[in-house]
Amino acid sequence: MEPSAKEDTQPKPRLIVRLGIFLASHHILFSALCCSAGIIALLFLPSLAKNTYLSENALIPGSANPLFSSEDVTEANKFIKGIEAAAGESRGGMEMSKFIVQQMKDLGAEVCYHEFLPHSKHFHPLKFFTSMTNDLAVRPNGTYSNSGTNTIGIIRAPRGDGKEAIVLVTPYNPQKVQANETRNLGSTPQSLHG
Repeated sequence: MEPSAKEDTQPKPRLIVRLGIFLASHHILFSALCCSAGIIALLFLPSLAKNTYLSENALIPGSANPLFSSEDVTEANKFIKGIEAAAGESRGGMEMSKFIVQQMKDLGAEVCYHEFLPHSKHFHPLKFFTSMTNDLAVRPNGTYSNSGTNTIGIIRAPRGDGKEAIVLVTPYNPQKVQANETRNLGSTPQSLHG
């Protein structure tokens, strides 16, 4: 009788342990059930999203003209010529950045710079939580061999609370200016003029 008394006093495994064992033993059924639930949720998504609220005032409807006029094209061409001239004079891309900053200031933007260092292209799981500075190439004088500068301009709404924004991003390489980059840079200010 003593062995049965000890068996009765042993605690049952915790609920989470029992649930884990159940899911591990029935993993195929559980996977099929989750996939089915996901597909059903995707089918019901349009009817569930009908009550989603989107503030159209934040998008400022009617504030921009969707078509460019000949004046806009002329301004964009002047901007492109200015970029090409600044790129020709530039050493290290600073003249081009200064030109872009001046153009953004003329639009009424708050302008700042953000310098960055690119991450290593090689992923190693053991280095995931360590600093990335060891992976970057270092010049003999101790500076990083490849860094970049983001030029940032912020235009705030005149009657807004300053929390809403429209973000336009245009990549460019000031050391090696290509025709498609100058066209991208030329069209960005025109989309802000409206």
